[in-house]
Parts: sequence; structure tokens; C-alpha cells
Amino acid sequence: MQFVFTGRRSVEELTGALIEAGWRIRDGDRVSYLTDPDMFEWKSSDLSDVARVLEELEAARISNGSCAAIFTWGDSDVGGSFLIDSFGESVTLDPVRNKVTRKDVDAFLDFEWYLGKVIPCFESLGLSGFRIADLPG
Repeated sequence: MQFVFTGRRSVEELTGALIEAGWRIRDGDRVSYLTDPDMFEWKSSDLSDVARVLEELEAARISNGSCAAIFTWGDSDVGGSFLIDSFGESVTLDPVRNKVTRKDVDAFLDFEWYLGKVIPCFESLGLSGFRIADLPG
């Protein structure tokens, strides 16, 4: 799922909107994030290091290009990787943590669940649209 904005947004704006709406920058009992320019080597840190991690993400976005972090919804363990592009003009959600699937067709992602949790976060930041696809894994 890719969410597109009318202008550039900082990591602080994007992650702040997610956190304010109920998302947590959390991967189990750690913070998992990606600042590697090759988008390969994930890092892990203590939950107490969130402020430093957000600074690292913004620095990486500005200097290297894209960056990402794992977020989960509220107290659940449902979530995914939120990838922020180098210009802060789009965020791509890859629902890699305990995917929510449709109740009527278990093999497909429940896009409405994710859209209902993400669109309200980004609407005030100039969300202009989104793209979604559910492809065989």
C-alpha cells in the first residue's frame, strides 16, 4: 500500500501522525528500523531509543534516500514496515507483522482494516491518494 502526499513531509511529521493516531514504533519488545542506503540491513534498538531512532531515520532519508521502521497498531502485534521515500512524498506500508486477512476469503489481505487505520493519520498531512495491490506471496 503506497500513500502519496501533495508535498514533502519529514520523518517527524509522518511518524508523529502515526503515533498520535495509535500506531507504535515497535517490533515486539524492540524498535526495528532501516537506514541502510541499500535498503537491506535492518537495525534493532531498545524501545527507550525511539527519539534517537527517529533522528537517524530523518538523517538517512535526507542523505541516503528512503528509510523504514516497523510499526504496530495499539496493543496488538499487527503492523508492518512503513517505508518513507527519499523526498518524503510517499509512504509504503508492507504489512509484514501478523497480517489481517479478510474474514470471507482468508487468503487475501483486509485492505479496509489497514486503510481505516492509516488514512485518518495522513489526511491532515496532504494525503492525495493511495495505491494498493495484493499479489501472491
